[in-house]
Amino acid sequence: RQHTLSVIKAACEDRSWRVRLTVAKNFDQLCAAFGPEITSSTLLPALLQLMKDNEQEVRKEAVRVIEACLSLPAGSNPLSSEQLQQFILPQFQSLALDPAQPVRAALAQVLGPVAKVLGRDLTQQQLNPLIADLMKDEFHDVRLNIVSHAGLICEVLSVDGLMHSLLHTIQNLVMDNHWRIRQSVVEQVPKLAKLFGVEMFQSKLEGCFLSNLRDCVHSVRQSAIDNLKEIAETFGSKWTVEHLL
Repeated sequence: RQHTLSVIKAACEDRSWRVRLTVAKNFDQLCAAFGPEITSSTLLPALLQLMKDNEQEVRKEAVRVIEACLSLPAGSNPLSSEQLQQFILPQFQSLALDPAQPVRAALAQVLGPVAKVLGRDLTQQQLNPLIADLMKDEFHDVRLNIVSHAGLICEVLSVDGLMHSLLHTIQNLVMDNHWRIRQSVVEQVPKLAKLFGVEMFQSKLEGCFLSNLRDCVHSVRQSAIDNLKEIAETFGSKWTVEHLL
């Protein structure tokens, strides 16, 4: 094992960025093979090094693989809440400002799963500002990736934790210039409706959501129609008749 670890460490510092990229892409498999103890003591410092790599593709994959690591079975998952706080979260601030748009998009993709592990309080303290900033990123793939986890993030934060900082941004994204982002928000609305309840949904999201039934892009209109059923089931027949018919 020590020999294999030495080879992996050397690969993380290889002159060829493609070698370093291969390590980043397969980091979750390395974690599963070596187990949490060796991962924490030896492999996680190597991952941090890859997150700071000079090549943007390496940085991107080093961030993306976090989600795969969090999906590992409990016995082989190296990223507990404590390890996320110790190793991973300190890197997020600089990654959110990374000049490479794909790196920021990769970060946006993992914030939902990370928030789920951290829980409400830590997410509010350490991730909320990042989430809000990435939802307003100039690169549409960044906005798309963070919006795709809006329901999960809201669930972690609870309505009170989310209302003031993120709900206004979600409202704006329903009207985003890029249709894929509008579609992604529409797909999250049923989960948001369950979390917010009927009164807040009516005051904050109903008008925006229903406007998507008249969207200029067919796929957005279709998504809105497809998601009406779940919203109707959530709020009941009386609400459906009064608001949708």
